[in-house]
Amino acid sequence: MGKQFADCLAYMIKFANYFEIELEECYYKKMDQKPKNGTTDVNETIELNQ
Repeated sequence: MGKQFADCLAYMIKFANYFEIELEECYYKKMDQKPKNGTTDVNETIELNQ
């Protein structure tokens, strides 16, 4: 299963590069946002599990 996730990640990075998307910048912007649809953010999930 790990190899499939790695393949997906590689393709996502290739697409981001092709479309000139700054993934690091997008990631930090996303992590600064609070969820608006009632879902739990990844960071909140990690904090709850520690």
